Amino acid sequence: MQAINKTYAFVALYMIILLKQMKSHTTIYLRVMLIAALIHFATGIRASEDVNDQLRQLTATGITYVQAEQYSEALDYFIEALKLAERKKNDRGVYISCTNIGTVFSYTKDYSNALYYYRKSYDAALKAKDSNSQAKTLINIVGTYFEMDDAANARRYNELFIKTSMDDLKLKHYYTLYNNAVVARLEKKYDMARYYYEQAMKHLPEEIPSKGVNHLIDLGHISMDEGHEDEAISFFLKALAEAAGLGQHRSVIEACEQLTIAYEKIGDKERAEYYKNKALATSDTLFNQQQLNFSKSRLTDFERDKSQRYIDSLNTSLNISLVVMAFVALLLLLSMAFILVIRRKNKTLTDSYELLIEKNKDLSKQAEQSKNLREQYLAVLDKLEKVSSLPSREEEEASCEDGEGKGSSYLNEEQMARLARKITSVMEDVSVISNPDFNQNMLVQLTGSNTTYVSNVINVVFGKNFKAMLNEYRINEACKRLVDTEHYGHMTIEAIYRELGYVSPTVFINAFKKVNGMTPSQYQKLAREKNSYDEPIK
Repeated sequence: MQAINKTYAFVALYMIILLKQMKSHTTIYLRVMLIAALIHFATGIRASEDVNDQLRQLTATGITYVQAEQYSEALDYFIEALKLAERKKNDRGVYISCTNIGTVFSYTKDYSNALYYYRKSYDAALKAKDSNSQAKTLINIVGTYFEMDDAANARRYNELFIKTSMDDLKLKHYYTLYNNAVVARLEKKYDMARYYYEQAMKHLPEEIPSKGVNHLIDLGHISMDEGHEDEAISFFLKALAEAAGLGQHRSVIEACEQLTIAYEKIGDKERAEYYKNKALATSDTLFNQQQLNFSKSRLTDFERDKSQRYIDSLNTSLNISLVVMAFVALLLLLSMAFILVIRRKNKTLTDSYELLIEKNKDLSKQAEQSKNLREQYLAVLDKLEKVSSLPSREEEEASCEDGEGKGSSYLNEEQMARLARKITSVMEDVSVISNPDFNQNMLVQLTGSNTTYVSNVINVVFGKNFKAMLNEYRINEACKRLVDTEHYGHMTIEAIYRELGYVSPTVFINAFKKVNGMTPSQYQKLAREKNSYDEPIK
C-alpha cells in the first residue's frame, strides 16, 4: 500500500509541475481539464483507500468473533465484507472474505458450503495471480475434502498445493507433511500417515493455533481404525486436556465425541455416557444454532440476489442480442448465396487440411517406398547390355559447345533416371540441404553433372524448378519435426526453421504456406490434435 501511495504522489506532483510550467498562451480550457483530471485522480485514490479500510475493519471484527468462537456473529461481518468487496470489484477483499466464510462453515461442520467458498477464494487468488494466497486456500480445500472422506480429491489438491510456491517455507514444509498424513490416512496407509503426523508435529510453527491438538486427535483416529482402542483413548485424553487448557472448545467437543465412541467399543458405558454429555454440553454452549442458521440464510439471500442480478443482466444482453440477430438475419438473407459459397470453400479447406495431415503423417513411409522402387528400377537398367551410359561432364560441355539441341534431348530416358536418382539422393540428405548457402551449383557439383542437365531433369522429371524443389524437401522435414514431440518437442518453430537453412521467418512462412496451404503454427496445432485423437486409450 505504501508503494502504491508513493506512485500516486509522484503522478500528482508531476501534474502540478506540468501546470506550473505551462506557457502563458496555453488555453484556460486545457488548464481546467488538467486540474479536473488531478481532482478525479485524487478522489479515486481516496475512495480506494476508504474501501480497503472498511474491509480491514469488517474482517478484523469477524476474526475477533471467530477467536471467541461466536460463529454466527463472525459470519455476519464476513458477509458484509464480501458484499462490499464484490460491489467494489476488490479481488483481494473477495479472496479474504470467501476464505473466512469457508472457515466458519468448516468450523460448524457445514463442509459442502465451506468447499464452495474455498473454491471461490481460490478463483479470486488465481485471478490476482497471488501464489501465496493460492497455496493457503489449497490447504483449506485439502482439509475440507479430508472431512468429507474424499481421498481422490484430497490427493489431487494436495499435489496442486505442493506445486504452488509459498513465501513462508517453514509453513509450506509443515503443511506438506500434514497434508501427506491426511491423504495417507484417507487411503488407509496408517503407518505412512502416523509417520507424517509425527514429522509434522516436530515442525509445528508457533503461529498454528491448534498447537498440535489436531495431531493428537488424528493419531487417536488411526489407533481406532487399527482396533487399538486403549491407545486411541490415551491420545484423545491428552488432546482433551490440551484443548481445554487452550480454550479450544471445538477440539474439546471432538475429543469428547471420540472418547465416547472408544469407551463404547471397550464396553465402558459409564465413561462413554460421561463424555457424551460433556460433548453435548460444550456444543450447546458453543453454538447458537438458531442464530447461526439466520446468518446462513442471509448469506443465501445475498447469493440468490447476486444470481438473480446476473440472470437479469444475461436477459438484457439476450434481448439486445436478439435485436442484433434480427438485423444480421436480414443481412444474411440478402447475401445467402455468397455465404453458402464461403461455407463450401471452408468445408473444402478443412477437408484439405485433414488430408494434408494424413499425407504428411505417411510421408516418411512413402519416401522410403519410392527410394526402394528407384533402386529396383536402376538395378534392372544395369543388367541391360545396351543401356547408354551417362556422358561425362567433359562430353556434356563439348556437346554444348558444338551447339547441339537444348534441353532433355541430350539424355535418353535411362540417363535421366540415373541423374534424377543422384539429385534425389542429395536432396534427401537433410544435413546438405539445411545449409543456408545450398544452391543449384552445389547440387550440380554433388551429382557430378552440369547445370544444363540438372536443370532439365528437375524440370522434366520433377516438374518444377530448383527453388521449388528445395523448399518442398525442407518444408517436408519441417513438418516431421513440428509434430515429433519426442525428439523436437523442446524446440521452437524458429529453432526448427533455422536448423533447416531458413534465415528469415517471412521466407519460411511463405514457403510453408505455398507447400501446405497454412502457417507452421496452424499445421503443428492441427497435426498434434489429430495425433492425440488417434492415440488409443491406455
